[in-house]
Amino acid sequence: MYSSPNKMSCKERALYLLTRRDHGEFELWQKLLLKGFEEEEVQQAVIYCKEHGYLDDQRFARSQVRQHIAKGHGERRIRQELQQKRVENNAV
Repeated sequence: MYSSPNKMSCKERALYLLTRRDHGEFELWQKLLLKGFEEEEVQQAVIYCKEHGYLDDQRFARSQVRQHIAKGHGERRIRQELQQKRVENNAV
């Protein structure tokens, strides 16, 4: 289904990352930029993933909250972590 990791298109790389776990939009942008993709390619890939329901900051936030609660972290710590990952406050 996917090309070899070194020859993936930006959209393929985004989908590959999202099959492994949920990502926030900012986090996905950063990972794709670090892989050397151009901003326009990243923007198109992110739009594609959002339109098809593969990328959802609210779902990502819920997942992160569940994980942090399971670790015994409090509300302040959870909000701080989500802010660091640049998840919108209304997604929490």
